[in-house]
Amino acid sequence: MQHPPTNEIKRALWLNGSSWQPVSTGGCTYYVKSLFDSESVFYGIFVTDLVRAWQRFSDTKAAEQERELYNPILTAPLPRLLGILKENFDFSRPKKNAVHEFIREEDSGNLELRLAVKLSGGYEFTWNFSLSPIAPDATVADVPTLSPAQWFAQAVFLRDSLLTPYIIMANELARQRAHLAEMLRLKDAEIAKHEAGGSRLPKADRTAKFDDK
Repeated sequence: MQHPPTNEIKRALWLNGSSWQPVSTGGCTYYVKSLFDSESVFYGIFVTDLVRAWQRFSDTKAAEQERELYNPILTAPLPRLLGILKENFDFSRPKKNAVHEFIREEDSGNLELRLAVKLSGGYEFTWNFSLSPIAPDATVADVPTLSPAQWFAQAVFLRDSLLTPYIIMANELARQRAHLAEMLRLKDAEIAKHEAGGSRLPKADRTAKFDDK
């Protein structure tokens, strides 16, 4: 099987991945966006705490190596294991048998995301994800602090992936609210016009006049 390059995985994650999901642990809240593709056998993960941002991409070959490292005794096909990962990255439906642990590595700047799941039969399925800080070249130097270029890359990521979509969504909601308010005002004006002509709505159909305050 041909392994998709990192840029294709990243693009698939943006287009088809989950929405940003909040995860609170250890007094911190992280936002996670992930995609586990069992058909093409790859995954991608973005994590941010709204100050820093991290990423992890794995193609078929790398995922197979991780399976051998973390779950060597499991004989299930790799797509099935990616399915387990996908199920346990749905934070909107937290599972009692799954534990997610976020550990910041101060020396490298990486974020370690550890998953442990109790499967049927009592087997503990584990997987560790080492996420690198988002940087211009998608890598990070082994230094305690980020360079100005890397900080700028993080700021661009947060702007493009969180702030800009939020502003667009907020503006669209405001537009829809204004449109709905106008429709309600027109409804009230139409009712008033009919009542002025002597018509009366049945009591069960009467509504209060719209007050946009």
